[in-house]
Amino acid sequence: VQGFNGLYFIALLERGQREFTYYRKGSAATSLGTEDVDVGYIAGAGMLHLSGITQAISPSARQATLRAAQIARSHGVRVSYDPNLRLQLWSLAEAREALEELLPYVDILLPSAPQETEQLVGARSPEEAIRYFWSKGIDTVAVKLGESGCMVGAEGKMAGLGAIAPRGVMDTTGAGDVFNGAFRS
Repeated sequence: VQGFNGLYFIALLERGQREFTYYRKGSAATSLGTEDVDVGYIAGAGMLHLSGITQAISPSARQATLRAAQIARSHGVRVSYDPNLRLQLWSLAEAREALEELLPYVDILLPSAPQETEQLVGARSPEEAIRYFWSKGIDTVAVKLGESGCMVGAEGKMAGLGAIAPRGVMDTTGAGDVFNGAFRS
């Protein structure tokens, strides 16, 4: 893959929130395509995790993401997916379309609420989001609620789990990524 490494700057705001400025257009990641997807590597994986950010950075990266999910499904590899809605990268209509095309291949969905789930599927509560994604065939849905923890839906049941931040929230950068990496259904 040709190109430079992407770059982003993070500005910390109040209560641990942040704002990103990206320098990614034309980066190596944006040139990712279906020809870069390694069938053998995915087929031998224990799980494949995908992000809406990869789908958003270029049309070819979006196609590669879908292809990776299709390969995983055809080889019995579980797929987890975080929509990671970033409207500075694409339109809401494009994000919704990309979500819907990927859902048939997803086993574990890891969206954030309330803003992301409301914008993407009109769900006004975590429970409503879980029911929506269950109706789309997703086995496990873990809705991230920031400092309020999460709501997990699996096997027809839902349970809320509180967040642990004994010293308060200092910086939320990477919090969703850490959650995704640690989550097991």
